[in-house]
Amino acid sequence: MERRHEPVLLFFWLAVCVALGLLAMAARELCGRGMETFLSDTLLPAAGSTMALCSLALLYAAPPAVAAAVYFFAFPPAGPWSRALHLAWELLSAVPSVIWGLFGFLFFGNYLRFGSFLSASLTLALVLLPEIQRSTEAALAGVPAAYQKASQALGATSWRTLREIVLPQAGKEIIAGLILALRRGAGETAALLLLFGSLRQTPGPAPLSVLLFQRAAGERGSVCAVALALVGIVLLLSALAKCVSSSCFTSARGVRK
Repeated sequence: MERRHEPVLLFFWLAVCVALGLLAMAARELCGRGMETFLSDTLLPAAGSTMALCSLALLYAAPPAVAAAVYFFAFPPAGPWSRALHLAWELLSAVPSVIWGLFGFLFFGNYLRFGSFLSASLTLALVLLPEIQRSTEAALAGVPAAYQKASQALGATSWRTLREIVLPQAGKEIIAGLILALRRGAGETAALLLLFGSLRQTPGPAPLSVLLFQRAAGERGSVCAVALALVGIVLLLSALAKCVSSSCFTSARGVRK
């Protein structure tokens, strides 16, 4: 049993050492430039831009992705049209994010003449669509079938069962999936570099992932400080999703009891 956990512990301590090294370089950078100036001029605006960009992308992507997941759950692929539609959604997840970035640059930026921020949010929404759809469909499928059978046995229609039984039971897991999609968007870089580097710049700071690339040739401490801020946001969102998911599992165990 202990041997089975040895690789996990090794990876954990390696990650801790890397994080401590980043923290030491970031602290040196902050002390050298002044913590207040560095935070107010660089990290906080970039972190705010990252969260605003990801929230806007999630606002665009969540409604169609959740609707598609509900449709595929309520009507499993049976005919050729349903299978083709389901296959199309599956193929979305196979498209590299840099291809989505090129599409956003050509369509949203050059054709529709949107600014960099709006083009980036719409492009990021396309990247998040299949991930939200898969997590939502998995959350719906995780609801015990006994709940649906009991509801239908009491005379409820399939739509009412879905609306009043399945969706409320899967609600917290759906929210956890949305938070994980937000985490994915915060760390996305390839799809955004083409947009923030080539289009008309929207007034405001660039997100952390783009700022990290822009400062890659600069001082190591500055780069590590930006990277540490990005890692902190990702870890915070991961912990939040874990808390939501754990509370969901706890409530589900309470219902079963």
